[in-house]
Amino acid sequence: MRVDAVTGPYDVVVLTEAHTVDELGKMIVSKVQMVPGITRTLTCSVVRL
Repeated sequence: MRVDAVTGPYDVVVLTEAHTVDELGKMIVSKVQMVPGITRTLTCSVVRL
């Protein structure tokens, strides 16, 4: 998992990998949304073409 502070409409970008969409969802809920101060998340998947 990689976390970067960014400029613009978001404060932080987290880059992570998961084997399945379900695994990704569980990771977001258990690790990201539990951080104090996090009020919402937006998930964008990377598609390798």
